[in-house]
Amino acid sequence: MCIIDNMTSYMNNIISWVTENFASIVAVAGAVVMLARVIVKLTPTPADDSILEKVVSFLKAIGLHIDPK
Repeated sequence: MCIIDNMTSYMNNIISWVTENFASIVAVAGAVVMLARVIVKLTPTPADDSILEKVVSFLKAIGLHIDPK
């Protein structure tokens, strides 16, 4: 078996796993962002606010719109 066949098989396995577990992945991502929002609200520094907003904007760019409320 050549390297390309191994890589193709590996990528197919990854795509299958993500497809099968997509709902769980989205739920975990949402929970992590909501927990991060709580932590950010408790801290007085604005540095963590900007980092969280960058993460949220990335998630929005890939199609996960998480309500900021």
